[in-house]
Amino acid sequence: MDDDVQRFSNTSSRAFGIIGIVLTVVVAIQILTTDDPPYAGLALTVFFAALAWSAMLRPQLSLDSSRLVLRNMLTTVSLPLAAIESVAVRQVLVVFAGDRRYTSSAIGRTRRQLHRDERGGPSGGGGGAMMGILPNLPTAPEKPETAKTSYGLFVEERIRSRVADALAREGIKARSAQQERFAEGISRTPAVPEIAVLSASFVVFVVLALV
Repeated sequence: MDDDVQRFSNTSSRAFGIIGIVLTVVVAIQILTTDDPPYAGLALTVFFAALAWSAMLRPQLSLDSSRLVLRNMLTTVSLPLAAIESVAVRQVLVVFAGDRRYTSSAIGRTRRQLHRDERGGPSGGGGGAMMGILPNLPTAPEKPETAKTSYGLFVEERIRSRVADALAREGIKARSAQQERFAEGISRTPAVPEIAVLSASFVVFVVLALV
């Protein structure tokens, strides 16, 4: 990733995630302050705290001039921008690259936002299409919510603009053999800490609950 990095995440899900973690901390404190702490309940509380973090706080998009990184609940997918064939934000972000489909829950649009963007988005209705085909991509607005569009459409067009720039820089056409070569640079990394905490806390809960 270079210095010109943009990060996008769903602010509403982050708020719910923070609330969820705060509640689990309160429950954990109550459990630990009892005379005979139910450690099975404590393990379950840790599990739900890790679940809130993984599902609501961890998902995020990172975008620079060369790569799009999808940090999902339990994996991180890094895609070269020149490998991306199409992208759209519906209920979730959907990206096609190397004949494979990648999704991210970090960004999404409600049906109301989709309808509004289709009628009045800066792309002339293109934002409502299921998949935006490259190239011929619109220039993304400089700020989210410009021209009464949704944050999801802003992110979609920002990614599409960066993809168009990457294709032009490499001198290749969309859906070409040259573009397929860049798909070899797609990587997927498991979220080891989150997987470890979720697995360990759940196993401990089951073991203690059966004792």
